[in-house]
This record gives sequence, C-alpha cells and structure tokens, in this order.
Amino acid sequence: MNPLRAWKKQIINRHRKNWQISQLLALGIGIMTTTVTTTAVAQVGEDFLSRTGPTPPYRSPQPNRYNLKWGQLTGRLTGTVAVEFNDNINLSETAPVADISVGPEIGFGFLYPISERNVLQLDIGLGYRWYLNSPDVSSITISPRSSSRLDYYIYFDEGRINLHDIFYVSISPVDIAAVNNAAGAGVSLSKFQRFVNTVGISSDWRPVKQWVYYAGYDYTIDRSLNSDFGSLDRDDHTFSSGVNYVANSRLTVGAYSVFTYTAYRDAVQNDGWNFSIGPRVSYQATKFISLEASAGWTTSEYFDTGTIADQSNFSSFTYQGGIRHTINKRTEHALRGGRSLGLGYGSNFTDTYNLQYSMRWLASQGITIYGTAAYEHIEVSNAGESASRYLFNIGTGFRLSRQWTMGVNYTLSVKESDMAGNDYLQNRLSLDLTRQF
Repeated sequence: MNPLRAWKKQIINRHRKNWQISQLLALGIGIMTTTVTTTAVAQVGEDFLSRTGPTPPYRSPQPNRYNLKWGQLTGRLTGTVAVEFNDNINLSETAPVADISVGPEIGFGFLYPISERNVLQLDIGLGYRWYLNSPDVSSITISPRSSSRLDYYIYFDEGRINLHDIFYVSISPVDIAAVNNAAGAGVSLSKFQRFVNTVGISSDWRPVKQWVYYAGYDYTIDRSLNSDFGSLDRDDHTFSSGVNYVANSRLTVGAYSVFTYTAYRDAVQNDGWNFSIGPRVSYQATKFISLEASAGWTTSEYFDTGTIADQSNFSSFTYQGGIRHTINKRTEHALRGGRSLGLGYGSNFTDTYNLQYSMRWLASQGITIYGTAAYEHIEVSNAGESASRYLFNIGTGFRLSRQWTMGVNYTLSVKESDMAGNDYLQNRLSLDLTRQF
C-alpha cells in the first residue's frame, strides 16, 4: 500500500478509536484568552471551542490541497493576486487614510508522513503588497493562511505523549483590541504583522475508561515583523494540567488549570504572570448540536519592568461558552461568548466581554459563503478607557475550475471609545484570484 495512503487510513482508524480523547483535548488544555477575529478565512468549525487551548488540536490535513507528489512527499504550489480597498488603513478617528493595495503571492507547502502515526506539515505564503496612495507603507507580506504543524506522538499502554510545533502569522491590527492610531502614536498600522511560534510537549493518561488526566508545557515567541511594534515582542511559558470525566458518550465534565509567565523583550510593557483554574463541561445534545461551557478564577500580576506606568493587576471570574449546530451537510453555525483577559498595548491588559456568531454555507459544489458578526466590550487597565467594538465579516469562495478559485470578502470594524481619538471605523473589501499548479 502507498505509504501516504496507509498513513491516512491509520490516522482515520485511530481517530475513530480514540474519538473521546481527541474531543477532550479539543476542549483545551486550559482557558487563557479569547480574541474575536474577522478574517477572510473565518469559519465555524476550526475556530469554535478549540480556541480555549494554548495550542490548536491536531487535525488531519485536507488531501485535496496537496496535488504534487514526489514519493512519500505530497506538496502544493499556488499563485495568488489580491486587490483590497481599505478606507482607513491607519485606524484613525480624525484623519483616516484610504488606499488600494495590490499584491501577488506565492504559496507552497508539503505534507510528509514521518511514520504511520506522525506527520510533518508546512504551508506558507510569501508576497509583496503595494499601496497605490501610500507607497511608503508597501512591504513584503506573509499570508495569514501560512501555518506549520509538527505532531509527533509516542504511545504507551494507557496514553500518549505529544511533541508539537506550530506557527502562524497575524496581519491585522484589529486583532488586538487596544491597538489604534492614537495608541500607536502615529506608527503605520498598515504594517502590523506578527509571527507567533509555539513549541511544546503534552501528555494524556487514561488509566480507566472514564478518566483522562493531562498536562503540558508550551513555549511561545511572539515577534513583530516591523520594528514599530517591537514593544509587543514577548516570550510566554505556559504550564497546563487538568482532568476530565467521561460520564457517557454525550457528557464530559472536568477541571483545568493554566499558569503563564510572560516576559517582554523590550522594557516598555510590564512582564507578568497569569493563572486560571476552574471547571468545564461539554455536552453532545444531539448528533448535530454540541455545547460547551467553562468558568474559572483568573489572577494576573504584573511587575514594574516597563515604562508604561501601569500598576494594575487582575483578579476575577472569567468564563466562556458556546453552542454549535450542524443544520445539514452543507450548513453549520455557532454562537459563543464570554469574558476573557487580553493583551494590552500601552497597558497591562484588556478585560473583554464578547459575543460572536459564525456561519458557513456550502451553497453549491463550487461556492462557499461564510460570515461572522461579533460584539466586544473592552475595559483597558490603568488607562480609564471603556470601549465597544462591532466586527462584521462576510465572504464567499468560488471554485471556477479545478485549478482556479476566486474569493470575495468584506469586513467592517467599528470601535466606539469614551476616550477622544480612539474611535475608528474601517471598511475593507478584497478580491483574490488563485491558481493551483
């Protein structure tokens, strides 16, 4: 049998055999932060409740994305041209700058089965974005679809050990609620690009059928690809542990704990630590409806290591929950919300309440429509700022032929703050055309 086909068959069989463990890990090794992001790739499935973990759960790669083969190595090569209109590239309230950007991009990736149980996967997109009216902010870009995942499992009688490494790229300043033109002190937010890599080890142990214990450690580096945002560069050390009780095939209850120590590379933001502990529950109400809820006591303390003069700490309840509904094989949607602690920019943290609705509809064999609507209420530590954000995204993807696909996406981001100069309204409309070789 072909090694790649044997690997896929083994993965499917093992996922079926251990589906309960996989679901438990997907609940998250701990509850840290929740960031509502509206992007062109927003979907219901992969970003639903799995966001509660410090590292995303492993998912088998989509075989149809890899069409080039060299022995056991399966690869892909794509070329994309994207055009975007943005009416406020600098997220400014009083002096918004509108521009049109054009950018070609080359995407490549590979999938290599190290063994029947382990895989190495890499996907990356590199390009250049020209701004027609603001050529000084044109720059090399890394696609937000770029990602890499290395999973290596070591199995023993009653459990397994997982070694993993994953990276992704964030390109939108809207992803961090505290970032705006006023907070950025005039820096170009159109160059906001961050590279995040997490490497770690985790283990789950199932001594009896109904109990699963797990623990893990992750080391994360978060780096700006532009020196203007170097003050946010940091290293995170995350220790997590927990236990889950599988009451039956539909109900799982458990408890989690997570401790994270954050050290910034520059003496601007304050270093600090965060600890969260609490219960959670997951319930499969029907074959098509799943629910999850979690709550915990979260404590954060920050040290006087930076220049931001923020001595605020945090100690309160955080929580989140959600429901996902698969209407049919073509349509699914989800509702989730909660309270979380997020990054600060010029402050220690942001206390965020959020509510998000997501949907995806496979309108036909070649057309997919997706959308996200979200509301956030933000309290910024030490700054006295209270703000609300409204985020809306809708898009569609067209498969024009076996090699050609086209995407259209619209995003609206609105921030209403009680501090002068911190409001913004941004409209983005993008069109991209991709050729798969």
